[in-house]
This record gives sequence, C-alpha cells and structure tokens, in this order.
Amino acid sequence: LAADGTMTINEERTYRFRGRYKYAYRTFPLDGRVSYTNFQVSEKNQPYHLSDSEETGTFTVTTSDTEVEVRWFYRAKSESRTFALDYQVHKAVKRDQDGAVLYYKFIGDKFRQSTRNLDITVNPPVPVDQWKVRQWAHGPLWGNSATFDQGVVSATCQNLPKKTFFELRILYPPELFGETTQNSGYIVDEITSEESARSDEANLRREKARADSAALANRKSVGA
Repeated sequence: LAADGTMTINEERTYRFRGRYKYAYRTFPLDGRVSYTNFQVSEKNQPYHLSDSEETGTFTVTTSDTEVEVRWFYRAKSESRTFALDYQVHKAVKRDQDGAVLYYKFIGDKFRQSTRNLDITVNPPVPVDQWKVRQWAHGPLWGNSATFDQGVVSATCQNLPKKTFFELRILYPPELFGETTQNSGYIVDEITSEESARSDEANLRREKARADSAALANRKSVGA
C-alpha cells in the first residue's frame, strides 16, 4: 500500500493444466470505487508483451463499461505453469477522521475454477505497531487472517471453491495515508460493530457445521 491509497499488487497464479491450453484471463470489476492501471504479465521473470496479435508471449487489456479483462497467450500441455500479474489499484484505501480502511475482494465470485492454496500478504506504506492494525477476512469459514510485526497482514485459505469470493477488510491509523483525501466522517465504531456481528454469525455457522459433521460421521458409523 502507498500513502496515497494506491495498492500495487504482485499476483502469482499457478495453473495445473490437463490437456492443451493457449490462453488465460483475469477480470477486474469496475464498480466506480477503484480503478486499475499498469498491467504487466510475466513468466519466470520473462515479460509478456502488450499486443493484439494473440501470439505466444503476448497479452491484451480490454476495458468495458463493467470490467477490465487481462488475457495472456501461451502454449501449455498437461503441465503446471506459474504466471505473474502485476497491476495497481487506485483509491483502494479510504480515509476518515479516525481510521483508514482497505476493503478489497482479492478473489471475486466469478472465478470458474477452485483455488487450492490462497496466500495474501498486505504491507502498509511504512512499518506500524502491530496492535494499531485490525483485520477481518470474509469468505469461507475456514479462511484465516492475522496481523504480524510492522503491521503486515497475512491471509490464507485452502480449497477455495469456484465462484466463491475472498476479501479482506483492514483498519489502519489514518496518518499512514496522509496523501489520501480525508472524509469528514468517523468509521471505526461502525466497522468494529459490523465485524463483531459477522464474527458472531460465523461462529454460529461453524458450530452448526461441526454438529452436522459429527451427525454425518455417526450415521456413517451406524450404516457401516
């Protein structure tokens, strides 16, 4: 994250191909809250080139009224390949009088494939005391997030189903984002109240899931 609220992302995604494939794509919704620039695609530190030729080693960026699509071209056959996608998200952080918040879907609900291992690391503009940063992960009940030294936030989720989102809401001291326009409102109490209610609801869902799992195990035991 930068002091002006911009988020620079380095996204590495490993695909396990079964059969032949020649392109992949990633879409970014345009909802009026953020914008995207400076897309770059690479593989093993070798850059792909922006081109409409659809040749191997090139990529395209297409913008519509509702989304930005980045599509890159390669040749793969029953193998694993890791691609790096770099880009910037502008106005990712909103600053109010008592806090600044990053509220961002790192994985949207339109992904057509499941994600086996999801790891996210968010770095603040400058190091900050761990206790000054609060974070919450939204998505499957088994997703996790935590704040570490210098205010670094980490989140993980294994076996994220397809068409299932994963997002983070991170609350920072407002002075970290001094180059961001400051709103006149106050957000900390509202956010903590909302997240407390979410936590209570999630705990109830976890308890129900554990009870359902225990009941299923019991039925299987009796049935066997």
